Amino acid sequence: MAKGGEGTIAAKEPGFFDRIQQFFVDVRSEMRKVNWPTKEEVKSMTQVVMVALLILAAIVAVYDWVFLRVIQLLLLLS
Repeated sequence: MAKGGEGTIAAKEPGFFDRIQQFFVDVRSEMRKVNWPTKEEVKSMTQVVMVALLILAAIVAVYDWVFLRVIQLLLLLS
């Protein structure tokens, strides 16, 4: 009887470039499965993001102004 794998054909591991090629084949396959948004959906989502950014910018500006006034008051008291 053969010991420890003698007489068996070892599976050849794919090379570096073969793995890179397989990666891009897999990426292309997965990208075809993506459910891409329509132009109208992209416009709508962009508007939501812009409004949210404006609201957050206004909130940060208010906090900045309040903290500025508090620090100025503290500096005048010292």
